[in-house]
Amino acid sequence: MISCLAKVSYSYDELLQIFDPQQVHEIIGVDKTDLADFIVDHTTVPENRGLNGDGCASLLSALPPDEFYHTIERINAKEKNKIRFGELKNGKFLEQKM
Repeated sequence: MISCLAKVSYSYDELLQIFDPQQVHEIIGVDKTDLADFIVDHTTVPENRGLNGDGCASLLSALPPDEFYHTIERINAKEKNKIRFGELKNGKFLEQKM
């Protein structure tokens, strides 16, 4: 599960040498230019080490706005569970169109 996203000044190789396996199970290196494809390919696909909702949201937050919305459209095109935007009002979800 991805619980947070952080930008650090370490290289991927340096991170692999200093992370504590007691606290971090695994580090996966994904180039920033490949991040949107990684999110689409790994969201809600459990047999493929799928991202849960929190992990998907954390990674999506690293994308520029246009790419953010385009990536969500790609996820929604391939999945039964849709990512929707809206607000809760009086206990009801009011969907906003993207």
